[in-house]
Amino acid sequence: SLRSDLPLGSFDLPPALWPDAPTGPLRVRLEGQRLALAPLLTAVGREIATVDAVTDLEFDLQWHPAVGGAPQVQLSLLDLAASASGRVFSALEPVRLAFDGREAVLSEVRLTGVNSEFTVAGSFDTKTMTVDGTAAGTLEPRLARLIPYSMSVTGGIDVDAQFHGPVNALGGRISID
Repeated sequence: SLRSDLPLGSFDLPPALWPDAPTGPLRVRLEGQRLALAPLLTAVGREIATVDAVTDLEFDLQWHPAVGGAPQVQLSLLDLAASASGRVFSALEPVRLAFDGREAVLSEVRLTGVNSEFTVAGSFDTKTMTVDGTAAGTLEPRLARLIPYSMSVTGGIDVDAQFHGPVNALGGRISID
């Protein structure tokens, strides 16, 4: 579903056109239920072959023409359930991504599954093209095999990672125990 609030009084219109037009921020809200993420990722060229996910989605945009600046954007994935290597995991809280015109921020997300729990958070600055993020948790053996390093996995593993830097020269630290 799509809803919007477009108060035309916030725009420079001829007074005679609508003398009492309401003012205030423009708001747009898009909602979707039980959306499969794989086709969306494929459509934007970001296919992840080993992961499939279904979620409810809420997209909110707010912009005040009188104030100017960039619109405020909030994307929420609700009841996110994903599968990888035959294992299902889900987000315990809504996954929230906010964008203020300069920085996109992924609030801390906790994913849980059988013998696995993982937390990720991060940000991307569009002006400096830099990324900051963290990932930490315990992965059971089948999920641990998704880590893009050659290793033999016989039990659950603990992973702790921090990364920072420009997109084209990202650096960081990964600890696997």
